[in-house]
Amino acid sequence: MEKIGARARVYEIMQRYPETVDYFLELGVCGCSFGEAAGKRSVELTLEELAREKGLSLEKLLEELKALVE
Repeated sequence: MEKIGARARVYEIMQRYPETVDYFLELGVCGCSFGEAAGKRSVELTLEELAREKGLSLEKLLEELKALVE
């Protein structure tokens, strides 16, 4: 497994690790062409941006994703 970092794109993670889709849906990101961030398509949205937009800890977000894909 490659390390998932802060600059990884949400859409790419969802494509590579389908087991993360439900997690992202719970966060309000569908993985279709549009994310929650105003004017930001999910294919462009990074984990860092997602954490900031949702008021989440980036470290916690990365830890939870890591647990899902291991």
